[in-house]
Amino acid sequence: MEGLMEYTHAWSIYVAAGLVALWCWGRMAFWVKHYGLGYHLFSAVGAVLIFTPVPVDMMSSDYLAPGFLAVALAYLGHDQALLGYYGVWYLVTLVIALVVVAAAAAAGLMPSRPRKAPAKSAEHNAAGSGNRSSNPVDKRSNVRREPKF
Repeated sequence: MEGLMEYTHAWSIYVAAGLVALWCWGRMAFWVKHYGLGYHLFSAVGAVLIFTPVPVDMMSSDYLAPGFLAVALAYLGHDQALLGYYGVWYLVTLVIALVVVAAAAAAGLMPSRPRKAPAKSAEHNAAGSGNRSSNPVDKRSNVRREPKF
């Protein structure tokens, strides 16, 4: 029973770290202008890569391991049979994730709103843009300033 408790604790720590990693994965999509289908597909691929568990051994599925770690170790060990086996697990979870995203899109549950622009501070708005040449009232903008040594 003690081994099972350590196994459960290890997976709970991994799930917490995986949620942080998924948040970071979503922050890597800063270039996405709208939360549309592409953004949700990108998030689904990240969730599949991070959270897919695979059996440690092909013959027994008593213990599961994080998929991307098992794939890396199988690749380093040149075990082609395990790589193919893990590939099937990833393919199945990717299909499940794509079905979930497609069902959410069909049900209208995915918002297609644009990202919010960062709010400008009040002192930035009061001071203007800081570019003196754009201010037609400022007469000093045409004055050449000599550097002081």
